[in-house]
Amino acid sequence: MNLFKNLKEIEGNLPNGFHDALLEKLMIDLTSNSADLELQLFVGDPDASTEQERETYRRAILRLSDLVYFVIDAPENIPEPSKKKPLRIDGGDAKDNSNPRAPKPRSALPPGAFAYWFFVEQWNSFIHVAARSSTIDWAKQ
Repeated sequence: MNLFKNLKEIEGNLPNGFHDALLEKLMIDLTSNSADLELQLFVGDPDASTEQERETYRRAILRLSDLVYFVIDAPENIPEPSKKKPLRIDGGDAKDNSNPRAPKPRSALPPGAFAYWFFVEQWNSFIHVAARSSTIDWAKQ
């Protein structure tokens, strides 16, 4: 397990950040005030010689602890039920004014909290999160 203060630090330690990650499962635990996101993270090297090396994904569980908020915007596009695929996401640090639809301005967060957004490509909408800590666990290969 790798403990980080915020998602921007995790993003900075991933070869491609959260760009083109695949969200497979989301679990919010109200008792522990945490959320787990099961992801396939894009870790391929765009300069690699083979397509397999360029298109490599690795499974991980991203845990957000001490949640401040977890908000899923209503999807603008709703995929057909028969097309059950992971959701392609991208992410970014929710700086003040970086995303006008964020639930709260960063300045309104409690001390020590971070805010982040994930854009869901298929939905053409966002998931907004704020928490006080985050971890990432890589799945065994």
